[in-house]
Amino acid sequence: MEELFTAQPYDGRITGRASLIGFVSSKIYFGEIRGREEKSKYEWGSDSDKVQKRIIRGIFNSIFYSKSAEIPSIAVVFPGISQAWRWGDPRIKSETETGLYPLGVGFPNELENMRYSRENNPSGAFCLIENYITAEEISIRAKSDSMEEYLGTYADIHSTHPTPLNLNFKNPNLLRDYLSRFGDRNNL
Repeated sequence: MEELFTAQPYDGRITGRASLIGFVSSKIYFGEIRGREEKSKYEWGSDSDKVQKRIIRGIFNSIFYSKSAEIPSIAVVFPGISQAWRWGDPRIKSETETGLYPLGVGFPNELENMRYSRENNPSGAFCLIENYITAEEISIRAKSDSMEEYLGTYADIHSTHPTPLNLNFKNPNLLRDYLSRFGDRNNL
């Protein structure tokens, strides 16, 4: 039977947001996942404000040097990894203006030298927080009359209480458990 790996807990939180508005416009969401091994990759430390400001500069630099720098983008940043998307560029025939396209993955520990690379991530969102943010951003874009209105509206990062929205998986091993019932596929 193929080895099935156990997933770590997923106690996700969106802890803050920031924006870049101007030639490079980006909405930036900061997330963390609590209770995992290697906390420094998943949870913001006591110096998070200072680190996040440096990350914002890194995101600006990364997007500024991309081919579609003036197209508004969205970034979801964790302490160990960042992922960004941009809206479709109406100057590119194969893209739709209402679609989100990956800029790629960047690593916040590279800070000001961070460069998003599509080679690291040729597809879309991978975790619950990224999926939540991109779905919310698509909904905001769909309801906006102008790009200025869109850029001024953010995904709801708070529940009905003034505490960060919690995004959790009741069972992060749901698929592993499901697959373990079938045994080795080579013996089917």
